[in-house]
Amino acid sequence: MLRKAFSSYQEYWEEAHPRLRKAEAELERVREDYEALIVMASDMLGIPLRMKELDVYLLDAPSGEPIGDRAIGFGMRLPVPSFLLVLHEAIHVLVGQTIRLLSGRYTDDEHAEYIDEAIVNLITSSVLSRLKPSLKEKFDQTEKTIKRLVSPLPPYSERPETVEGREALQRHNTRNRYIEYYREAFKDDWTKLTKQKRDFNRVIAALLERNSNRIKHG
Repeated sequence: MLRKAFSSYQEYWEEAHPRLRKAEAELERVREDYEALIVMASDMLGIPLRMKELDVYLLDAPSGEPIGDRAIGFGMRLPVPSFLLVLHEAIHVLVGQTIRLLSGRYTDDEHAEYIDEAIVNLITSSVLSRLKPSLKEKFDQTEKTIKRLVSPLPPYSERPETVEGREALQRHNTRNRYIEYYREAFKDDWTKLTKQKRDFNRVIAALLERNSNRIKHG
């Protein structure tokens, strides 16, 4: 059994290893630009960086995740430009649990997670909108490169017609629907509040208060 499992892993690694190495090289090539983006996010939010370096772990996985307070996992099966994912997950590290904790005053854990994702999406868009033309052009080129390196999002199950596969797909669609709902609900107030240069916690508290009637429960 172990010999068979190891043999399967060897076959998998031979296929995945070149893609991971290519992605590593591309990320390293624009590392300083990523760092500049993260510093820009820190300055915009008024939140000091808590780490000297942000570790990026390349994973053959369908998602990206913050890992503690100084690292993120970058899922190579996400069909998105890597700088967006790196910035998005770095912002999660930067803001920590602030958004989720404040959202918890209005809703349950599930929707607090949706709200957290929606607001981090708004922050990411705000940072990218401030890019100088030369830097934006560079990231546009990086986006095209990374899209060629990543593979399509895998199915939710090897047998998506199963009960588990259908449930996973339903959860995925529900999550995306609510994240988009909160992003649209908060967008105008987010733009107004960020122009006031207030403390980040107060901005989020005001944003949630203004939209408390739109916040849903599971």
